[in-house]
Amino acid sequence: SDLLESGKPLYSQGKEELIIRHFFKDRRDGFYVDLGCWQWEKASTTLYLERHLGWSGLAIDALPHLRDAWVANRPKAKFLNYLVTDHSGTFEKFYAAGPLSSTEKGHVKELTGADSPAVREISVPTITRNELLEQNGVNKIDFSQSTSKRSSRPRWQGSTSSATSPN
Repeated sequence: SDLLESGKPLYSQGKEELIIRHFFKDRRDGFYVDLGCWQWEKASTTLYLERHLGWSGLAIDALPHLRDAWVANRPKAKFLNYLVTDHSGTFEKFYAAGPLSSTEKGHVKELTGADSPAVREISVPTITRNELLEQNGVNKIDFSQSTSKRSSRPRWQGSTSSATSPN
């Protein structure tokens, strides 16, 4: 496809945005779940869907300071501050240093190196995937992504459906 070969992503870090657009054939008005959404614009794989194709969705991140920017700039996204795991109703430790974050302090330290910003610890509420989707009235997900790459804690447990479909 021309889009994949010669297209240029507007927001995503790599070609993720183009692959998603190609898969869904630029379909309008879908619904996404963006787990580990991070910043509202930088390296976003869902901003194009929302801004140019009318999609809406859930944006979930463990870092609460991201909320205000999401609310101000992404009107079709509902930002939720949770750590999605195999249990709900507890608070878990989460570690952040600059743009890196993890449930494992050692992971953040390993990636940031000696002269990086100090690792800060925050306490984040937990929720299961099913509970999160039920609480937000989600019955269908067109596109689901998780940028959580390394953790010993299970995520997206007890799944209803996160299947993607171009139809």
